[in-house]
Amino acid sequence: MIKDVFESDPRQLFYVLKNWLYIAVTTDHYAYDAPEQRSGLLAFYEALQRLIAALDILNSGATDKHCITYYNADNNFDKYYLLTGEQAANPKHVIAAFFKQFSIQHVRRELSDWLEAGIDFEGSFPISISPTHIYLVYKDVLCLVEAAYHLTCSM
Repeated sequence: MIKDVFESDPRQLFYVLKNWLYIAVTTDHYAYDAPEQRSGLLAFYEALQRLIAALDILNSGATDKHCITYYNADNNFDKYYLLTGEQAANPKHVIAAFFKQFSIQHVRRELSDWLEAGIDFEGSFPISISPTHIYLVYKDVLCLVEAAYHLTCSM
C-alpha cells in the first residue's frame, strides 16, 4: 500500500496538502469556524507531514543521502525541512510519536472534516488543485495513516 502512494513524487503530495490546508482554513466550513479548530488543523497538518516523510524514508529503505530532502544535513537554512537528522534516522519513532499525539479515531475524523472543507470550497482553487485532486490525496493520506497505524500496532 505505502509503495503505491510513493510511486509518484512525494513533493506533489506535499503540494496538494499545503493547498488543501489553505482551502480548509479559508472556507466557511463548520469544522474550522473557530480559531482553535483552525490551529488544531495546522498542528495536525504539521505532524502529518512528518509522518508522511517518515513513511517515505521507511518505504525507500533510505540512506542518509536520501533523507536529505527531509532534514537539513548541509546547514542550508533557506529551506524548510520536515524532520531533524535524528528523526530521519529513526522514522519509526516519528510514526509512534504521531499516534501518541493523535488517536486513530481523531485522525480519521480530522481527515474527513478536512476533506469536506476542501470539497465544499466555493472560491477559486489554486493552480493544479481541484476537488478531485483533494479527494485522491485524501485517499492516499488515509491509506498511509492506516498503514502507519498498523505498523505501530506491530512495534
